[in-house]
Amino acid sequence: MRGDLEEFLSLAMRHWNFVAQALASADGIFLPWFEAEEGEEIPRGNRWAKGFLRGINLCREGWNEIFEDKEKFAVLLPVLALVHENDPDPELRSWEAPPDPELRKQVLAGLSVAAPWFYNYFSGHRTREPRPEQTGAREQRIKIGRNDPCYCGSGKKYKRCCGNVTIH
Repeated sequence: MRGDLEEFLSLAMRHWNFVAQALASADGIFLPWFEAEEGEEIPRGNRWAKGFLRGINLCREGWNEIFEDKEKFAVLLPVLALVHENDPDPELRSWEAPPDPELRKQVLAGLSVAAPWFYNYFSGHRTREPRPEQTGAREQRIKIGRNDPCYCGSGKKYKRCCGNVTIH
């Protein structure tokens, strides 16, 4: 099991580094990896866009400035168009009918522009000094006794609350 986890983490980090290198390339060309569904000539890009939006939602507060500025928000429109293309709520759908192949190519090309734009936009966030919790340095913590009140504020004893963890 541990070997599987190490292999997964190694593959994930290799992919992370590959994407970061492609986004930071001097030529500024980024081609997102889309998979076409069976029988499709042109990939739709919906899954890629949904994954991108999931990433945004992992740190939504960092994206507030983008959502509040019309010009910056406009860069996100190709992503949102693909995310909501097949939404169950017809009011949220991007188009009344599926776009023709030419429009889809234009929207997918918009993703090739948007991804590096956001990568560059957030570059200042990546170069900041790490916060203490990001350095890996352990801070001194007070040892909690099993019969002490739980630190979460529940009022229960630690051994009956957060100290009662079972690992399967």
